[in-house]
Amino acid sequence: MNQPTTIQPSIIFITGTDTDVGKTITTAALAASLAAAGATVAAYKPTQTGVSGAEAGDMDEVRRLGGISAAIEGIRLRAPWRQLPQQNWKTEICRPWLSM
Repeated sequence: MNQPTTIQPSIIFITGTDTDVGKTITTAALAASLAAAGATVAAYKPTQTGVSGAEAGDMDEVRRLGGISAAIEGIRLRAPWRQLPQQNWKTEICRPWLSM
């Protein structure tokens, strides 16, 4: 009798449509589970928003909870739309795409 074949994806994307929906915790749990099973795990967050350069971000939390060292973030944005008057922020942020 043949053993079932286990296919392990090389890349897993965790996405969500809002903040505080569990993306970071899910990523940490998945990283911990895969690492415990012997997989080599690295987590990457392309853009971290809402924190300054000195504050801990989501990848710091993934490192701490997931027990992995390879948790990397791309860039940090401190919420640039908050610098604009409330009535103009959508227009100013979206202007490059509106002209396409």
